[in-house]
Amino acid sequence: MARADDEYLFDALKKPAYRKAWTAMLSGEKNIPGWLIAFGKGGPGVAGPLKTITVEGRKMQASNVCKPHDCAGNELHIFFSLDASSAIGSLTSEGQRPRYLGAPTPAQRMALDRAMAN
Repeated sequence: MARADDEYLFDALKKPAYRKAWTAMLSGEKNIPGWLIAFGKGGPGVAGPLKTITVEGRKMQASNVCKPHDCAGNELHIFFSLDASSAIGSLTSEGQRPRYLGAPTPAQRMALDRAMAN
């Protein structure tokens, strides 16, 4: 099995557990940008590798994706649980405040904010 650090978000989403967590994170959300919906279906996006991080004493897998040819201000930072059973994220659309997906805790929100700032 590949380590998380060897895998990119678009590859992870081909796996059922990641796909299920991604879908659950976005379910019920309104006004998801078209580029992000397309990326989730295998479309284009500038994605980063999965990296193992620690939030609230728990290891998670972090990645990001942004809108092709318009990355600045159009991106999603996503954290998966280590077993990929759940996901949380922070979505920015140009000119708007970040929007949290998947009901992150306050500490997870802070970690997502730090990821956005880097």
